[in-house]
Amino acid sequence: MNNDIRVVHLYHSGVMVETKNSQLYFDVISDQRSFVDVNKKQFYFVSHAHNDHYDPKVFQVSNHNTFLIFSEDIDDHPIGHIITRVEPNKNYEIDNISIKTFDSTDSGVAFLVAIDGMNIFHSGDLNWWHWENRPVLEQRNEEMAYKAIISNLDGEKIDIAFVPIDPRLKSAASLAVRHFIEKVDVKTVFPIHFGESFKILNEILANEIKDERVKPVTKRNESFVV
Repeated sequence: MNNDIRVVHLYHSGVMVETKNSQLYFDVISDQRSFVDVNKKQFYFVSHAHNDHYDPKVFQVSNHNTFLIFSEDIDDHPIGHIITRVEPNKNYEIDNISIKTFDSTDSGVAFLVAIDGMNIFHSGDLNWWHWENRPVLEQRNEEMAYKAIISNLDGEKIDIAFVPIDPRLKSAASLAVRHFIEKVDVKTVFPIHFGESFKILNEILANEIKDERVKPVTKRNESFVV
C-alpha cells in the first residue's frame, strides 16, 4: 500500500482517509474543517442516521468536488451537494471509487470502498452487540448475525478497516475486532465507536487483542501514516 496514505481518527466513529487526490470521511460528527483540502475530491460516507454517526452541520464545508454517500435511512438533503443514497448489499460506482455495501447489526450499512488500488472498510454500527443484561438467545442471535455479515468479506483483501470496540459492552467489547482479524484478510485495523474512552480502549488492546495490526488511538484528531 502506498505510504502516502494518511488516516485521521477524528472522534468516536468519525475518521478520514487521505490519498494523493482524495479525502474520504466516514461518520463524521465533529469539526473536521481544519483537515479539509479543497484541492482534493471530498467523499463523505454516512452509515446511518443515528446522531453519533450523522450530523448535518459537518457538510457546511463544500466545494465542487464534494460527494455525499448516505445510507437510505437519512432523509436530509444538505443544499448544494451531490448525494448518492445507498442500501445494504449493493454495488455503486461514484467518480473514481467503487463501493460495496453490507448489512448492519443495527441500522444502515457498512462500507467497503475501493480507491487508488486499496480497499477501505468502515463498519458503521456493524458490531457484535453482546449486552450483558440481554437474554442468552438474543445474545446468540446477535453473534450469529455479526458472523454471517462478516463472512461476506471472505476473499476480500482489506488494507484499512474501522471496527467497533464499544466499552459499554464491558467484557464483550472486543468480540467484533477479535472475530474480524481472525476471519478477514486485513492489514491495519483502527477501533471506532468508543467515544472519549481512550484509556479503556487501550487497556482492551493491551490485555485482550495484542495484535500489531490493531492500532491504539490516544486522542481526538490523531493522525497516522499507513
